[in-house]
Amino acid sequence: MKNKLVITLLLLSTSLSVVLTGCDLSSNSQNNSSLNNNSQNNRSPIKATEWNEVKVIMKKAEINAEDLQKISRYDSSQISDNKIEEIIDIYNSSKNPEIRKEILNIVDRNLYNLKKGNNFKKLLLLYQNIIKTDDKNLTPIALRGLVFAEGDSESPKWQDWSWSKELVILLEEAVNKKLYNLSAFGYYEQLALANKYPNSLFTKGCREYMKFSGETYFPGNQDIKIVFRQPFIPQIEINSWKNFVNKYPGHPGSNDALYRLARAYEVQGDYENAIIYYYESSEAPDGLFKDVARGRILFIIDLLMSSELLAKFLTNHPNHPLTPYIKYSKAVHLIREYKYSLVESELEDFLKNYQDGKYPHLVRSFSEDYLGAIFWTKVKEQLDQVKKLAKIRNQQPSDKNLYEEAKLWIDEHQIDDGFTAYNYLWTGNLRRKHYTFVPPKWEGIITYNAKTVTADFIDKTNKNYKLQISYLRSIKLFEQLLEQYPKSELVEKAKYSIALNYYYLWGREYPTFSENTTSWEDQAVKSFEEFITEFPNSSMVDDALYTIAYIKIRNESNDSQKVAEEALQKLLKNYPNSKIKKQAEELIKQIVYKP
Repeated sequence: MKNKLVITLLLLSTSLSVVLTGCDLSSNSQNNSSLNNNSQNNRSPIKATEWNEVKVIMKKAEINAEDLQKISRYDSSQISDNKIEEIIDIYNSSKNPEIRKEILNIVDRNLYNLKKGNNFKKLLLLYQNIIKTDDKNLTPIALRGLVFAEGDSESPKWQDWSWSKELVILLEEAVNKKLYNLSAFGYYEQLALANKYPNSLFTKGCREYMKFSGETYFPGNQDIKIVFRQPFIPQIEINSWKNFVNKYPGHPGSNDALYRLARAYEVQGDYENAIIYYYESSEAPDGLFKDVARGRILFIIDLLMSSELLAKFLTNHPNHPLTPYIKYSKAVHLIREYKYSLVESELEDFLKNYQDGKYPHLVRSFSEDYLGAIFWTKVKEQLDQVKKLAKIRNQQPSDKNLYEEAKLWIDEHQIDDGFTAYNYLWTGNLRRKHYTFVPPKWEGIITYNAKTVTADFIDKTNKNYKLQISYLRSIKLFEQLLEQYPKSELVEKAKYSIALNYYYLWGREYPTFSENTTSWEDQAVKSFEEFITEFPNSSMVDDALYTIAYIKIRNESNDSQKVAEEALQKLLKNYPNSKIKKQAEELIKQIVYKP
């Protein structure tokens, strides 16, 4: 029986890290844009936070995302024994649970050194008082602190169980009743607890977890890709994991169970329940699924749900913690649907709620680059652009207005890190997440954890992904102009602008979304060539020739080099007074043919 328990806990513990392998949010995608690279290169060095600054933050009634980041940058090793009384006073005077948790985390990271000091007993008294509160976010940290006071994870006490009587009572209470208190323990501690208490609620939960997940789901070798039970039937998964979560609330495996439950709802197409359970998974005390679950929440509300479904969620769950995220995302969807007038009021209301202090925690999960004011600055810029678009749309339809609207979208190539139809909650990571979650093409049901999809999943996500790309929106409007006003004097500029949009799509390496779609390179070159043929006397022909060469010269094949050379020779011969003559002369020197 003992060996089975060891295997059970090995698999359970491994799940906490291996599931993230299938949904890796930290690896770099081959499709990372130059925009994001530029943003990263321009970052200023991050300075460590001083203790005095941390104290000021800790004494606030409310803290924002930037405050949390500053706290996280504090070097906990600087906490010395003579600061313990001060820390305890700050903790006791604060009524903010987030501040209290951050205080405990700072102390927890330096327990080894603090344990040697004269004031450590005062810290233990604080832990004992916290345990009595039953605060699910704080008591796990306190219990771990009390255990550490008697022995670390390698202590022989985990074998001979020579803990103090008081601590044994707390541990037995944790494995039989307050399972959430186990969330701060590591693999070896949980394994020891399961072996010591084989009939505990905790260990029974481990066995049922294995029964539900299947023995091959969590292999010990983390190099093996994670798969769901096959055949994957969402309703069976939903029933199983709901049963586990209800039967073993707070179990260390419940965050993974909640994630699996949410995943099943997502595959089933029930996005409302999916994001609710992803959120619960992200809020588990150990925080292991925080990033991956929030990534899927944003993926769903941005690329799978419609503005109508988001509105329905707001009606059904007006006070849910995700409400501000949903409200903002709904406004972004309306931008993509060209409903600019509606967006104005939505974004203005969103910004007003923020200014009134109703969204103090909105940017908590944002990366360093998008803390606080930066996000709101982007939203304000978004609103300003929407007002310009709405003004055009509210005028009498005409070729000029269509051109001006399309031009507003193409001009966004000058923006450093996002577009008007972009959801800034992504913090510049949409392309990477899309690459992570969406297979390049449909190949039947895919069991890889990050990419378990239904038949229409790829089409739906790709369609919504394309709706936020300014260049594609611009192309659509210019093509609309050509169709509705074929005799317009703006046709020449519209056709050149279409080619230019394809050039930007190529230059920023956007995916083509289908293996059968012509590459952006080919579409750009083809569009410029068609423009030259149709408007041989245009003042923009030399630019078109240069751009063709610039694109093709980066393709190392001899055929591409030849196309580039011919375009540049034509430019230099036919346009000797061109303003880009010198650039063309320099570019032609870069042409290299393979032997």
